[in-house]
Amino acid sequence: MRVSKMVLALATLFTLGVTGLAAQVPGISLDIVPKIGAEMPLADLPTTPSAEAIKNMSGAFAWGVAAELGLPGLPFSLRANVDATTKKTVSPATGITTGTVDQTMMTIFGDLVFRPLPKLILIQPYVMAGLGVKRYNYSLSDPSDLFQRSFTNRSDMAYHLGVGLDIGPLVVEANDYMNNYAFDGGGSKFQHDVFIMAGLRLGLF
Repeated sequence: MRVSKMVLALATLFTLGVTGLAAQVPGISLDIVPKIGAEMPLADLPTTPSAEAIKNMSGAFAWGVAAELGLPGLPFSLRANVDATTKKTVSPATGITTGTVDQTMMTIFGDLVFRPLPKLILIQPYVMAGLGVKRYNYSLSDPSDLFQRSFTNRSDMAYHLGVGLDIGPLVVEANDYMNNYAFDGGGSKFQHDVFIMAGLRLGLF
């Protein structure tokens, strides 16, 4: 809930700031892009401090929203982006089913969007890169369980690379959010979480 309120506050401040800027700079634009899709982890979490390896991580349903600021006369735009997953289960690789943990993830990023090619009829590709935070939230059914005690809510600095395609008002994107996940007192492993998303580009001005 706290993260959701923070995202809402940041989105409101961003929109108000852009609205004020648009009144002073002609040709500036602001698009809102709601998205849905799927998240697919390309790496498992590292071995826990309890020496339990993690079972192969599965994907999850994902949703997101972006606010993109277009600058007049430039092939670049600025983007504030939030992508999140629904609940998934994290369990030990040993096949034990009693000590599972529920995980959700949220990514909050600032990006630079580059459109190297002019729009061809209704189609225009673009690439993205940026920095931000990947937030992990866990729900424990039994905090006294040795495996479950390894998991605490955490926020890690992360990197982002992505590609997208505008097809008229339709948006299709593939985004890779990368960070190093390290348990306190346990192993660490570099993470790749790929979000495949589709959405609509809604121009506010």
